[in-house]
Amino acid sequence: MNKRFALPRPARRASFVYGDISLPKGDGGCVIIFCCRTSAQGKDGNDVQWQGMRIYVVLLSLIIALSAFLGAHWLYNRLNFQQPLAKKLDGNELVTAYRLENDGEVYKITVTLRKTGNLMLSYRQVHKEVEKVMGCSPFVIEINDQPNDKLNDVYNQGQFAIQEALIRGNFQDMASFLNGYARSAGVTSKVFIDQDNIYWQMEDGANYLYQVIPRKNHVMDISNS
Repeated sequence: MNKRFALPRPARRASFVYGDISLPKGDGGCVIIFCCRTSAQGKDGNDVQWQGMRIYVVLLSLIIALSAFLGAHWLYNRLNFQQPLAKKLDGNELVTAYRLENDGEVYKITVTLRKTGNLMLSYRQVHKEVEKVMGCSPFVIEINDQPNDKLNDVYNQGQFAIQEALIRGNFQDMASFLNGYARSAGVTSKVFIDQDNIYWQMEDGANYLYQVIPRKNHVMDISNS
């Protein structure tokens, strides 16, 4: 004889849908077969446990994907830029120290140069080596020098002539003024120019100032200390 009955449904967490009891014939005992289905449900009937599990899976997947992306980006920069740049700069006799920085958009290479008689040639040599590695990727070369107050004052006063020359193109007058003003202040001065930059180098004893002023405002050739 089989009897079917409905068990009461709890309010929220676990629900029992139905149960079966079977009483076999011909023996004094009985075998009870109890079948039930349970689920954890919220008020709206959704499976709360499954929803929570899906959230954890999604978050874990995002964390793994982000870690993989950052790791790949770091490895790409290291293999394609940092290591080749370090090799180039380590082998350059003009460079005594350097620092490589990447802000995600522009690569910044800060170099300390040995004292040189021609800043333009030294800078262009370093720039050429860096450009071989960077290719079309944007970069900035910044020169780390050792100025004193006198050199900084002379440079600041010379800005008027430099800015005028950038607008009017009277570079010969600019060079004559900068060198003459520096000599009157008691420091040695040399001015060079090419199609990309103005180079002004000054020395005062053990101190020196190297400035590269861009004639064009594009990132790859900007270099200021």
